[in-house]
Amino acid sequence: IFQDSDDDGELQCSFDYTSIFINAAMENIGTLVVLTCVDWLGRVNLQTGLYSSAAFGAFWMGMHGKKGFQTGFILFVSSLARASVSGASGVSWIHAPELYETKYRGIGHSTNYFVARVGAMICPFLVDSSADFVAIGTTLALISIVAAGASRFLPETANKELDLVGNSCRNPIAKESFKKASESDAPQNKLIDQQVVSSSS
Repeated sequence: IFQDSDDDGELQCSFDYTSIFINAAMENIGTLVVLTCVDWLGRVNLQTGLYSSAAFGAFWMGMHGKKGFQTGFILFVSSLARASVSGASGVSWIHAPELYETKYRGIGHSTNYFVARVGAMICPFLVDSSADFVAIGTTLALISIVAAGASRFLPETANKELDLVGNSCRNPIAKESFKKASESDAPQNKLIDQQVVSSSS
């Protein structure tokens, strides 16, 4: 960022604004991919693919410190990583609330958000640390790979309607409670149906 470019030895800022703009704009590409593919490919497949792509980009960004790649290649892998992680995060925020029962959805989603903010606070200390680029890139890639692997174990919710009262029988954790709720509500639902039929006739 800073370069010694004068005779007095003063440091002057030098930013590659074109590369910064292109890299930042890739978040829009990641969002566009999510909007067009989240129901077609499914939440699980899309998260796995995007987190894996982010891992690929982060790893080769880190290898730049060892190999000395050209600026064009670094711009490509960094843009790929940014688009991928932006899209993957978007899918995660879509998918997470769908996995909880209604009575747990608010606190579950809030807990996820809290953990994400903790990670966002920790990450700059790693990226701006004294560690070399290879170690930083490898660490970020491993984290993305763990996220990709974890997403494979989540139940798919694409193109599936939320169940009555918001209880999701798609979630293995919620199956039993959904069954109990359905059984306890059965008499009341039957009475409501009878009243509807009577009023219609």
